[in-house]
Amino acid sequence: AVVSTQSTGISAEKEVLETKLSQLSEVIEHKEQSKSKLQKTLSFEQGRVQQLKEDLDTTYEKTFEHLKEYEGRVSTITERLNLQQQQVKAKLNSCETEIDELKDQVRDNKQLLLERDIALEEIETNHRKELRSRQRLLKKAQEESS
Repeated sequence: AVVSTQSTGISAEKEVLETKLSQLSEVIEHKEQSKSKLQKTLSFEQGRVQQLKEDLDTTYEKTFEHLKEYEGRVSTITERLNLQQQQVKAKLNSCETEIDELKDQVRDNKQLLLERDIALEEIETNHRKELRSRQRLLKKAQEESS
């Protein structure tokens, strides 16, 4: 009877242990499935990260190339603007010189006109004097002949 009780106790214990073992096996299987899923997800995400890195590198390279291209354009435009600025300054200086020369000519012409007006006045004055003198002589001659 003692052996039978022990045997029943051992059987019960064995059953409990087998149930626990079965439950642990299920937990392990579930954990392994979860682990497998997580590894697949990790692998997928690592692939995405790698693709994003490659895309970023490509974008960076293209951006850098565009930047170099734009720097070249800006440099060319700046050179052309500097050249145009120099040409405009040279033209402006030329115009200023021409304006100064024209001002000098105007001043000289005004002086010549003033001198001409003075000479004309002198001629007119002398002409009037000559005319008066002739009129006096004519008057004298008429008086003497009468």
